[in-house]
Amino acid sequence: MIKTIKFISAICATMFASVFAQDVTLQSVLITDKVPADENPVAKTLVEAVPQLENLSLELALGFETEYIYRGKFYSAQLFQPQFDISYAFGDSGFSVYTTLWGNCPITKNYTSDVDFYYGLIYNYDFLTVDFGSSYFWYTEAPDDFDITREIEVYLVLSVDTTKWLGAFNITPSLAYFYNLNYDAHTIEAALSYSAPISKWVTGDEYLRLDTAIYYGYQHANKAAGDQRYNDVVWKNGYGYFGIQSDVVLSVTSYCDLSIGIRYAQHNDGADNDISGTQEHLWMGSKVLFKF
Repeated sequence: MIKTIKFISAICATMFASVFAQDVTLQSVLITDKVPADENPVAKTLVEAVPQLENLSLELALGFETEYIYRGKFYSAQLFQPQFDISYAFGDSGFSVYTTLWGNCPITKNYTSDVDFYYGLIYNYDFLTVDFGSSYFWYTEAPDDFDITREIEVYLVLSVDTTKWLGAFNITPSLAYFYNLNYDAHTIEAALSYSAPISKWVTGDEYLRLDTAIYYGYQHANKAAGDQRYNDVVWKNGYGYFGIQSDVVLSVTSYCDLSIGIRYAQHNDGADNDISGTQEHLWMGSKVLFKF
């Protein structure tokens, strides 16, 4: 618990130092909610000082989840998830780059803690968005029987903005491919997401929405035990997984969101291959998000 608190404190301190210590030195795999500088006092001050920062987006977030489910399987319970995103758009070219630092910090010591780094390139062309990047998973703490210390993965995500066809009911389909170098694993995941502007429908103001996503994926690993343990034994494994999540999002200001929601996921890899002993999971999550 003490190590978790220290880790969260260190992440948060680094986040706020990088944003507010601008006099000394001068979003996530999917940062799309850039706040206009004239609506954000912090961003407005920075842009006036350095005009080039107009295309820079920052996000700071701290989430809490009752469970950590990754590709349908249980890994941790009762955990904090700090996150720092930064992205830069190259004018009207359609290209932008991003990097994300994400932490997984269980309250108890019985589960795995990790720090993940994401970085990539996004290209937007009309209704199509292409996201190509890589991620590095570093397991800082793990149970004694967990021998994996790091993973490296590359990915390609295609998503379509259907606004021109569906108007306000613009459900967003996406298709993603992931390759894990350590497990020699291939994963394909298809998803549909929709953000319902509840308050806009009721009052005409945009301050409350319902974000919902549904997904299905399949993963096949040629080295199911990884490349860091059981080197004398290599076996293959594949399974499918399904999930749905829905969050109520309240925009407190133009640069601060609060959210809370429910999630459900399941997989068909058998209960013995899930450390929780079950193939189905139902849990809740919440988050506070700051956008600059």
